[in-house]
Amino acid sequence: MVASSPWKLRSAFHTSLWLSICVLPSNTLAWPSYKSVGPNHRFHQYAHRNRASLHQIRVHVSPAIHSNNDIFSASFSNITDAMAECWRATSWSVNPLDQDDVNEVIRCFNSPAPQAYHAFQRALRLSDDPEQVLQVFSYLLKKGHRFEMETAALENEEESIEHGKGHRNWRIVAPTSIVHSVNNEANASHHNDKNKPKQTTSKTPWIQIHIDREFPNTLSIAHTLLDLAIDTSESWYDGISFVQQENDNWREKRYLEDLCLHRLQLTLGLDIRGRSAADAAFSLAIAGVTRPDLFELLTKISYLELKRTGSRPSFPSKYILQIVEKLAAAGVGGPGQVISDTTIQMFQLATDLLRGKSDSGHHTEVIKALEDAIENYSNREHSSASSFGLHSTWPLLWLWRFAARQTKARTFVDARDNFGDNMDDDIMELSNTKNGVCLNNANNWIQNYEDLSRPLVVDIGCGMGVSLLGLATLSYGSYEDVGRYVTDFPSFGESCNYLGGDLSLLSLNYARGIADRWNIQNRVQFAHQSAVGLLEDIISSRYYLEGTVPLIMIQFPTPYKLHWKEAGNHQLPNDEESGFMVTLEVLRLARDILQQSNGYLLLQSNCEDVAVKMRRMAVDEVGFRCVEVEPKVTELPSLDCDLPLRTRQWIQMGGERPIGEGWLAEPFLPRKGFTETEVNCGIQGTPVHRCLLQCGIVSSDDNHG
Repeated sequence: MVASSPWKLRSAFHTSLWLSICVLPSNTLAWPSYKSVGPNHRFHQYAHRNRASLHQIRVHVSPAIHSNNDIFSASFSNITDAMAECWRATSWSVNPLDQDDVNEVIRCFNSPAPQAYHAFQRALRLSDDPEQVLQVFSYLLKKGHRFEMETAALENEEESIEHGKGHRNWRIVAPTSIVHSVNNEANASHHNDKNKPKQTTSKTPWIQIHIDREFPNTLSIAHTLLDLAIDTSESWYDGISFVQQENDNWREKRYLEDLCLHRLQLTLGLDIRGRSAADAAFSLAIAGVTRPDLFELLTKISYLELKRTGSRPSFPSKYILQIVEKLAAAGVGGPGQVISDTTIQMFQLATDLLRGKSDSGHHTEVIKALEDAIENYSNREHSSASSFGLHSTWPLLWLWRFAARQTKARTFVDARDNFGDNMDDDIMELSNTKNGVCLNNANNWIQNYEDLSRPLVVDIGCGMGVSLLGLATLSYGSYEDVGRYVTDFPSFGESCNYLGGDLSLLSLNYARGIADRWNIQNRVQFAHQSAVGLLEDIISSRYYLEGTVPLIMIQFPTPYKLHWKEAGNHQLPNDEESGFMVTLEVLRLARDILQQSNGYLLLQSNCEDVAVKMRRMAVDEVGFRCVEVEPKVTELPSLDCDLPLRTRQWIQMGGERPIGEGWLAEPFLPRKGFTETEVNCGIQGTPVHRCLLQCGIVSSDDNHG
């Protein structure tokens, strides 16, 4: 032990608190990677804690724990069990002998302090790097408190022999403490300060633990992952050496994912209180993270936090709703086959808490949706259109708000202009990169389908892919609505394969991540391609030869500027011929594909002029014909109504309005196939203009223009 008694140390450092731990030197990295193990793996038994004195706690750590780094390789069930045990911790359970020194240490942690102290002690027992533990848990200390660690081994050689290695002490220093510094030069500037307390001396030098300010908690790591995904997506358009950067970013992404999982296992989620766990899950999903264990842990933390605080009057209904909405937007609560018991418990608790709130009458729709989801999930069934999940209104609105703030995907031509002559070489190299994000060609996406005999549904400009994800997870027999329009259309759900294409890597990574975690990637594929490139690949595939493409969708393409000189969103194409996704070439390729299978083209837009322009091109110049439907649109809002500015300008210009024959008054797709944009239009009261087209008789002169 140190030469001074604990009492003398306390006198010298006033409110400085200290404990002693036994550690082994470690040559591991600062942030050890998570190592998955078999289902029968167990934690090593926690080392018991002996009371060395009234003012000192010593933790004996087994060398086996250090060598195996068990805190980061424990089975998933052990981690969630440890979380549940931590959330049950009380002052009595962590300090049954009511020791004064332990109570003083507990009081240094943020509330709920007993839980923080419980997680802290567990981390010290199991980690082979105590300095790292002190770094991470520094953010759980009250403001002004800090950890310090002894720089030298203890002088007691007998104890060093007993434990096999030397020891290092640590302590917590309160804001008003007089702390000895061994760096005399650092204190030289204070020697003439009469108000400065006299510094004491000690044989044991102490250093303040460095705090990693870049990653104070798990949420900050999730935000960094999202920033990295955004940077990767935007750099593709800027012509940066994309292949090398994408590989570098992939390695950094894997490192940050490991770090995020490591942090959760170390702190048991105590660094992301309140709604932060749901916020982290949302950011990770947008970043394209596919590791189910991360989302399961974050769902568990959200559940435990709701259980701890959800019934309090200070925790309003809107907080509960935000948690379940963001978790759903992150893909938690997917198809029944992949749903977890933790998610069911989470939704059940949220339902019970919402019922108990004074404003529960305002949330009857959400409560009913949660109840439907619980019933479906308990039976391991696909979620219905009415049950709560990703495709519910409010989770989709979270996605819409996020997507609306992002840089619009440029056309493939614009990207080629930035890349220059090396673009094709970069694409080829990236396509052959194992860890890169492939710009999928026919050979890539078609090989990933489990059953190529299924018809292919295509979404051009799929964005975040929620429409295809919803259609792919429809239950058998749940698609009755299409019968009122066409009678020869196949069911959606598991009877089809699905292909989406987009130029936004960020959106595609989200879609791919959800498909992977929902285990439907063998039926749903997303390609980073232009509209022309995607359709050309389909033509070169067996789907064109066998005529099994029943539906191509173009939903809410980014509109062009109504006036080429108008101010406003500078990201919009200048006109319908400069950067607008829907071109004559795109429509002709779609026609060639659909002629083989007598399929349909669905056009949708919330801009009247865009909808009219797309239909004119398809019918007048390419040879499609409108499918006559009932009910059709018979009236539209006039200028006297509250209309979007663009619509008002179009009407004032005398533009043709989407009304009459061929314009669908009701959605063609089932509710679960709605995009986030369509859902937002419903909330805002903005009309959606739809038409369903089929190939007519096309002259040979018009074929490929």
